[in-house]
Amino acid sequence: MLGIFRTRLVAKLALFIGLAVGIGFAILAIGSARIEARAVEDMHRESARAMATSLAAGVRNSMLTGNGVAVRDLLDDAKTGLRTADVRVFAPSGEEVFGKKPPAPPIDQQPAHVHAVLSTHANAPAGEATAMPIANEERCKKCHETGDLRGVLTLGTHGARVPIDASDGSLDALATIARSAFVQIMTAKRQDELDDFFAELAKTTPGIRGVAVYTTVAEKKFGTDDIGIPDDVVLRATKRGAIPFTEAKGDVRYRVVPLPNDKRCQGCHNPKESMNGAMVVAFSTRDLDANKTLSAATTTSLDHVMLSGLGRMITGFMDDVAHTGVVTTLSVHDDDGRLYHDAFAKYEPPPEVRTALDTRAHFETVDSLSKPEFVFVEPLANDPKCQRCHGPDQPLRGAIEIRLDTSKEVEAVKKVRARSIEFAGLTIVCALALLWLVLRATVLGPVAKIGRVAERVGAGDFDARLSVHSSDEMGRLATRINDMVAGLRQKLALSKYVSQETLRTVELSTSSTVNRVGIRQRVTMLFSDIRGFTSFSETRSPEEVVAMLNEYLQAQAEVVIKHGGDIDKFVGDELMARFTGDGAEARAAKCAVELIAAVAALESKASHGLTVGVGVNAGSVVLGSMGAENRLDFTVIGDAVNLAARLCSAAKGNEILVTQAIRDTLKEGEFHVETLEPIRVKGKAEPIPIFRISAAT
Repeated sequence: MLGIFRTRLVAKLALFIGLAVGIGFAILAIGSARIEARAVEDMHRESARAMATSLAAGVRNSMLTGNGVAVRDLLDDAKTGLRTADVRVFAPSGEEVFGKKPPAPPIDQQPAHVHAVLSTHANAPAGEATAMPIANEERCKKCHETGDLRGVLTLGTHGARVPIDASDGSLDALATIARSAFVQIMTAKRQDELDDFFAELAKTTPGIRGVAVYTTVAEKKFGTDDIGIPDDVVLRATKRGAIPFTEAKGDVRYRVVPLPNDKRCQGCHNPKESMNGAMVVAFSTRDLDANKTLSAATTTSLDHVMLSGLGRMITGFMDDVAHTGVVTTLSVHDDDGRLYHDAFAKYEPPPEVRTALDTRAHFETVDSLSKPEFVFVEPLANDPKCQRCHGPDQPLRGAIEIRLDTSKEVEAVKKVRARSIEFAGLTIVCALALLWLVLRATVLGPVAKIGRVAERVGAGDFDARLSVHSSDEMGRLATRINDMVAGLRQKLALSKYVSQETLRTVELSTSSTVNRVGIRQRVTMLFSDIRGFTSFSETRSPEEVVAMLNEYLQAQAEVVIKHGGDIDKFVGDELMARFTGDGAEARAAKCAVELIAAVAALESKASHGLTVGVGVNAGSVVLGSMGAENRLDFTVIGDAVNLAARLCSAAKGNEILVTQAIRDTLKEGEFHVETLEPIRVKGKAEPIPIFRISAAT
């Protein structure tokens, strides 16, 4: 019998609850109305807090995917499932977001200029502003499946503090519009669309000749092929603390905008770097055409921000345009006449939400038993992961409001209070005290410890452990959690020793048996080898050799990952990487050039006398799991692999050798290419044509 109570939590609870009830009935106390009422109030508070916390986490995770529709669906599902609760989310400005769309307004309630544009599909006056149709082009129909229009853009400049002319303020405003759209597109990880955006912006906007984004070494990353900006001007803008400036060259004026490496950029860029590069907008000031220039720049940028698919983040772009000072009216209505966003509107949320936003602390209704509604507002912190979309400028990204209908509970409490006023309440006090002590010792305490360990594991501390002092359900749960954490720690450690392709293969496997069958695939192979390593290792301790190798291989690995490559393995001082997919050959070539530069940068500080030779080849290889049943390696084999390795062996320090297969894919002017004498390779009857490539000068 005692064994049951030792190993079964239910038995313990049943025993102590029976004792509590027996004591209660024995002393003839049936309860305290106030305690019951406060218990209901605490339940409201904890339910609302738990609901707000859970929904806030769900909203955050859905927003991190960049899918605004998923956030709206989450909130709609919550409202449907929680019939006594209303859930709303507010932006820091007080504007409600992700709310259910209101019904389309009747024609007589639509703004006249909006109705005019929707009816005629042509521009219409809107007081001192102009309303313009937003066409539903073919590229837009992924989201807007039907209709000729997506909505109406209203834009006005009357009374603007910055006119569109040749002044620095005007050029800065236009450059800010381009930069804001660039940031939104990069945030959505749609950088492959930037070249099209910049080209369309230059084509459609009078006065803009070209737009380009440069790296910190004045290498063009995106945009117009050649806008004629000198490298030293770009380099001046990429220094720490640089501010926007204007540079003139002939009849062209360049607005140069530094791109600091703020927190929203550090998901892709190295956090240790202070700058990411600079954006340059080339203007032909004589072609600037005031409202036409502003309208074209805004609508073209707006189209591409919409195409990036970040949903509500389009409001950030509109607010950025409003802050430039070149417009005094800027709003978007959808194709049913509903207002989507007004960049100049002042939104006033409910007072409880405003209090939470102003104090940055949660708000809850005080003494909810006297009110038919319990309100709980939780601020949504703008933590580092969220800053990728929301930027680092604000501490909050909004607030979530929970309103619980407590009218039934309030009425019930009043009835209980009226009936229980005559009783002393000693029985319930004793019973609750005993239950609290028991639950605290058997459930609440262990659960709190488990929660603390879970938080530490969630923060990345896999050394956290639970002390196991019992063999009941809580003890067995603690043991399982300890085993789970140990397994996670082992998996994390093992994942660092295999390539990403190996991890993906294992994750996609549907059974514990690995299929040792290769597949033939076209792959671009890159081999790099450190020159001077042997002489270096002969004069250094093993610890120094390993430290050097880790530093130099880390620098190379970062470049490979940046260009979409997968590191197959490290063999001593040699790195083997493979590139697949569209543009694999060009990406591998760019990777090789940057890899040489990265090692040279390290060498300029360390002065070890080390360089790197690189060989690149593309061709059909066999890709698969190879080896013994109990020890496998996921790798590639084939003649194309061997040839890349031979080129690496033949390459001198700071030299990149590529085959004809790579040379044929490189664009003219993208690299400096030299044709070398063909080399003979073991196993090949004929000499192999080879080429030396380097960065274009």
